[in-house]
Amino acid sequence: MRINLVVISGALAWGMLAGVPARAQESAPAVAPAPDITARIAAAQAAEDALRFDQSIPLWVQLAEQGVPDAQVHLGNMYHQGSSGVCRDDARAVEWLTRAADQGSIDAYRSLGEVYDSYNSPRHDPDKAVAWYQKAAELDDAASQVILSQKYWNGEGVPRDHVKAIYWLEKAAAHPRPVSIFLAYDLGNIYSDGKDVPPNEEKAIYWYLKAANGGLTNAQFKVAEYYEKQQGFTEAYYWYSLVKAPAAVRNRMAAKLTPAQLAEVKKRVADTKFPKADVLPPPATPLTTGCPR
Repeated sequence: MRINLVVISGALAWGMLAGVPARAQESAPAVAPAPDITARIAAAQAAEDALRFDQSIPLWVQLAEQGVPDAQVHLGNMYHQGSSGVCRDDARAVEWLTRAADQGSIDAYRSLGEVYDSYNSPRHDPDKAVAWYQKAAELDDAASQVILSQKYWNGEGVPRDHVKAIYWLEKAAAHPRPVSIFLAYDLGNIYSDGKDVPPNEEKAIYWYLKAANGGLTNAQFKVAEYYEKQQGFTEAYYWYSLVKAPAAVRNRMAAKLTPAQLAEVKKRVADTKFPKADVLPPPATPLTTGCPR
C-alpha cells in the first residue's frame, strides 16, 4: 500500500529546499522584543521569510529560551533540517524538541519522531521514533497517524499488522480536508481490492464517497461505477457527469431514466460545487549552505 503524504508533515512530505548561506549565530537580540508572543513569533517568521537570519535566529532563540513551545519546535526543526541559517545538528534539535515535548506539544512529539526516524541521523532509533509518533497519533495528529499506518502496513520498526495500519489510516482520514480525501481514496482501494484485507464493498464505497464528495475525480469515477453496478442509474449519471465521462457512458445511464428524473439530476450536476481538490505545498524551507555534509 502507498499512502499519500500530502500536506501533512512539512519535514517529511516536502523536500523542496533551496540553498542559502548561513549568516547568523545564536544570540539574543540587542533590543527588547515586544511583549506580545504572537507578534514576536510573527516578527521572527517575517525575518526568516526575508532570509534575514541574523535577525530571525536570535528572535527564535530568545522565544525558545523563554519557554515558548512553538519557538522551541521551530528551532528544533531548523536544526534537524539544517535550514534557515543554521547547520544540521540533531543533538540540538532533540534538545529543543524535548523541551517543547515536556510542555505537551504535539508538534514536538511528531518532530521528535521524525528525528529518530531519519536513517542519516546519528540519533536514528526506530523504537523511539514509533513511540513519539504513537504519542502524537493518540492525541489525534493526522500526520503521525498516517506515518504509523505506513509503519504497521510495511512492518517498519513494528511488527507488520494490517489491522492496526487500517485503524490509524481511518483515524487520519476522518480529519477535515484536504488530506483526508486522498487517505479516504486509499482506504476505498484497500477495501475494494481485498488483497491484504478481506474485501468489503460497503466500507469501500463509504470511503470512496467521502473522497468523491471532497472533489477527488478518481473517487468520483469509482462511485459512478458502483452505482451503475447497483443499478442506481440516477446516481451513476450524476457522478459520471461530474467526471465528464464519455457521452456514450452518460447516454447509457440517461436511457434508464424518465425525462423528469433526467432533468432533476442534470440540475444537481449544474448546481454542484466541490472544494478545490488540489493541494499546494508549504513554502520551501531554505537549506543552509556552507555546512559540513
